[in-house]
Amino acid sequence: MQPLQLHTNFCGFIYEYLFALSMKKNIFTLFALLYICLLQFCFAQFKPMGFDQPFVHPPSTFMPGVYYPRLVLEDDTLFVCSGTGIYRKTLNDDSEWKLYAFENIPIADFIKNGNTVLAVAYGTKDGKDSVLLLSNDGGKTFVNYSHPHFFELLEGKTRLTRISQNSENKNTIYVGTVFGISKSDDFGLTWKRLVPEGYTEWWQISNHPFDSQLLFAVGESGFITSIIGYSTNNGNTWEWQFEYFFADECIYSLAFHPTNPDIILCSLRAGVGSSTDRGKTWSFKNIEYPTFAFSKILFDKKNPAVAYTTGGRGIDLHLKRVFRSTDMGVNWVLIHEEDIGCGNFFLDMVLYENKLIFYTVECGLLELELEPVLNDCAAVNNLTSEKCSADCILLNWSEPESNFQIKGYSVFRNKQLLNNELITETIFIDDNLSDGNYEYYVVTHYTNHCISYPSNNITAILEVDEIEVIEKIVIYPNPATGELRINSGELRIENVEFFDIYGRKLQMSPMSLSSPETVLNISHLPAGVYFLRVNTNIGQVIKKVLKE
Repeated sequence: MQPLQLHTNFCGFIYEYLFALSMKKNIFTLFALLYICLLQFCFAQFKPMGFDQPFVHPPSTFMPGVYYPRLVLEDDTLFVCSGTGIYRKTLNDDSEWKLYAFENIPIADFIKNGNTVLAVAYGTKDGKDSVLLLSNDGGKTFVNYSHPHFFELLEGKTRLTRISQNSENKNTIYVGTVFGISKSDDFGLTWKRLVPEGYTEWWQISNHPFDSQLLFAVGESGFITSIIGYSTNNGNTWEWQFEYFFADECIYSLAFHPTNPDIILCSLRAGVGSSTDRGKTWSFKNIEYPTFAFSKILFDKKNPAVAYTTGGRGIDLHLKRVFRSTDMGVNWVLIHEEDIGCGNFFLDMVLYENKLIFYTVECGLLELELEPVLNDCAAVNNLTSEKCSADCILLNWSEPESNFQIKGYSVFRNKQLLNNELITETIFIDDNLSDGNYEYYVVTHYTNHCISYPSNNITAILEVDEIEVIEKIVIYPNPATGELRINSGELRIENVEFFDIYGRKLQMSPMSLSSPETVLNISHLPAGVYFLRVNTNIGQVIKKVLKE
């Protein structure tokens, strides 16, 4: 009798434990654990998603012009590029796959802006057919949008690989070709070459989600030589980083951390690369399993400490492996291994709810239900804002519910990090602001290196008019050296609070607490900027204080 094939490390452990129990004849425990294993773990497997459109390679299936169609997840809708057009399905119901655009045309990639769809298409072998198709009615009709730039530049070899949009300006788009990258600032009306000839097989071109000027390109040059380049001026000039990876590597994809702008992961032929300085330098992690082509890597946006990557085993590409990291890519664990009966590596992978969805050449779309990951890496609760002066916004939040120890907090305004040092208090003061709307969120950092997903977003509005309590509170002298006096006129001061520039609350005992004047002794404080919150019978105000 042959043992069951075990698909996870956990099941391997359970299998060995069950065998040991059987030797001891502990029958009750044996059957109980066997029942749990069979129900929850040992039969976890890739399941077909009913996508049966044929995967059609265009002519010339090897370089230049290998065909790698992509998945695009937009909210609850999954779009699939295939050899017969783009198809879509709503994932949160039982809807069927439906043709979305470009029927019977091999599509590798596309971008979407409302009803406008621009797709990378493959035409005839000699490269004189369409390479870009445009639809302005959501895919119902389309036109050939191929610019002479591609035919002139590549001398008929018009295989394009990827298309992407700028993270802020949707009219700026990038196309990867088998000989480099081209850019358009007017949604494809005109094009210019960004990268000199000699760089081939671009797998991913993308802006940093926190910086629209920071552009990355990764892939393969020549034959299995890694490429990673970044541009801080949206592609005008480039820095190339060959020294951080092995010469026989290929970089397949990038993953940007959802909340920490500095952390980026990349998947390679034999492992994973990571950067903690927005891609300037990299370190290489060789995953301890013989796996070929880690074709995709991604973060879990709802639990950003968690990342996933996948690949096949050695020359046996039927055997697929899925790995998970719970510390932002530092360490990786094999969570699933299965022979799916068809070859080649996964073309793409997306995460939806608690399922990973994979795109294969021969088996269509497969999904894998994931075991839950404990989410003690939680976000803060109840983020609120209030106006503290004409140029100041006060943020408050409550600590997250977590068993992990909190190291501190990062505050973001309009997706830009505000504090270079972590905040240890649950308060932050953002001052010297002009009139306008500001969007804030807070990220929690834990001592085990876990970084939470963002808190709830809030929008604060600053206007020219002053609130009544601000006008009636007078603080002097300012700057101060010893005593600080607070004159409240006819208002009744209920309490005062003192904060440093990082939002940390300082213990201050007023020398007197009475109307119309309260006195604080600040002579013991170091010189610098502080904030004073005065709570009165009609409201509160925060004032900036300079200690000399």
